[in-house]
Amino acid sequence: MHREEGSNFSRVTTFNLDEYVGLPPEHDQSYHYFMREHLFKHINVDSRHVTSRSGRSKDINAFCEWYEQRIAEAGGSIFRCLESAPNGHIAFNEPGSSLGSRTRVRPSPARPADNGRFFGIPRGP
Repeated sequence: MHREEGSNFSRVTTFNLDEYVGLPPEHDQSYHYFMREHLFKHINVDSRHVTSRSGRSKDINAFCEWYEQRIAEAGGSIFRCLESAPNGHIAFNEPGSSLGSRTRVRPSPARPADNGRFFGIPRGP
């Protein structure tokens, strides 16, 4: 839409929903990298208005609180673009999570089997 119809995304503020703990933003399997390569570099979004979760924060819980505060300061969540994964979770809000869940670290039993290759964890039999 941006290239073909001239849609303007310069006033959009974004918050990435997911990130793997331990992956740097430049890792080709991080969500920061994915969003940059598949969306942000193709539209005219202002990089100052793109907030990504950090998988490398020294204090993940403090980062989660900061992230929630940033969302509140931006006026809250208006539109969410989510994915559905093989185990049915949406945006990595795992099955059994509260509908009112906030930013947090929550490992999934399925994740090492599905994505352990990113962290050197061999896939089981």
